[in-house]
Amino acid sequence: MSAPPTALRAGLAAALLLLLAMAVPAGAAAAAAPAGLVAEFERIAFENRHVSAPEGDASGDDLASLTRRAARRGAESEMAAAVIGAIAETPRLTGEIVEAAIRAAPRLEAAIVDRTLGAFPGFRESILAAAARARTVPPVPLGTAAEPAIAATGQGPEGQGPEEISDPLEGFNRAVFFINEGLDRILLRPLAWLYGTIVPPFGKQRVRNFFANINAPVVFANDILQFEFEDAGATGARFVINSTVGLAGLFDVASEIGLAPHKADFGQTLYSYGSGPGPYLVLPLFGPSNLRDGVGLAVDSLLNPLTWLLEPEENLILAAAKGLVRREALLAPLDALRETSVDYYAALRSLYYQDRAVALGRATAPGNASLDAEFDAFK
Repeated sequence: MSAPPTALRAGLAAALLLLLAMAVPAGAAAAAAPAGLVAEFERIAFENRHVSAPEGDASGDDLASLTRRAARRGAESEMAAAVIGAIAETPRLTGEIVEAAIRAAPRLEAAIVDRTLGAFPGFRESILAAAARARTVPPVPLGTAAEPAIAATGQGPEGQGPEEISDPLEGFNRAVFFINEGLDRILLRPLAWLYGTIVPPFGKQRVRNFFANINAPVVFANDILQFEFEDAGATGARFVINSTVGLAGLFDVASEIGLAPHKADFGQTLYSYGSGPGPYLVLPLFGPSNLRDGVGLAVDSLLNPLTWLLEPEENLILAAAKGLVRREALLAPLDALRETSVDYYAALRSLYYQDRAVALGRATAPGNASLDAEFDAFK
């Protein structure tokens, strides 16, 4: 008689954790909120107290109107930079940070919300909920009784926070990040821009469909390992339909008949067995990851039949083309994040953990499906 799924999970979990030595507890206590953050927001608001609300600005080109608009843009940039920098340092307090900033400077609410959403789309619900609270609820200082609950769960506001960010190798990671950034600026980004300029949207969609289809066996294998048999059936059906009727995956016919795609990787599989994330890692070329997901990335490559069917140089060419296509999809989001971040390294690290929170089922972010696609560029 076969063992029930619960027993199988326990056995696989024990074997994997022993083999990989990755029994890192998830949900450890998070760091305290940045000291003096509310005071900093109030200082910015006080220094810009004469800035009018957007609807109060004249639309003319007279000197007074131009001066008011310039002052407002300066105030918006200063406050947004403070908010984004604070979230990058303590993403678990995203809601509290946004709420405190809006309460300190209610006239800058639209700019705070818009720019914070642009930098951290994975916290959309938390940001919007914080904005609503700031308009209706009396001020609640950071670091109050609500904080222990956040630290205990390892989740951020509204249950959307990622696993705790642990970066004990920050010096090494920043060095790798610096090298990756250099390669990106002088080679990857220009090539991605050229590809995006030359290839029309229809062609780019066909290429994305093709790469998604050849990754289906990896998704299928992880569906099985996670005991998600219904999802595995859908993935298998999608692969057959798109590989045949969809002309080798160029057309996503399966979605048209109701078989929607989903994500599954070995990092998720390890998480489902109880493995914690381990330390944050910046991988050469691949970018943001952690110990668990780095191992998952290696295992996923072994689960892909093309790894064994193609020659090494052919796999390398395929991987380079896949990376170029995905980098092109990130041109605007990463440029915006780089421009609005006080610390681009910290902001990208925070965004990675937000993305993984969504992928691991630890958070939901309706309307932000693009976030998952964005960080696929680093896998």
